[in-house]
Amino acid sequence: LELMQVDNVSSPEMPGFGELGISPHSVEDMLQEILWDH
Repeated sequence: LELMQVDNVSSPEMPGFGELGISPHSVEDMLQEILWDH
């Protein structure tokens, strides 16, 4: 409940994934990749 008292949504002025060079991936895709390597 304590964490719900603090706003954890980024500001519109902050850079997004594209500006930071980050490509989001689904959890399912990442798990398949991890399990495939092992």
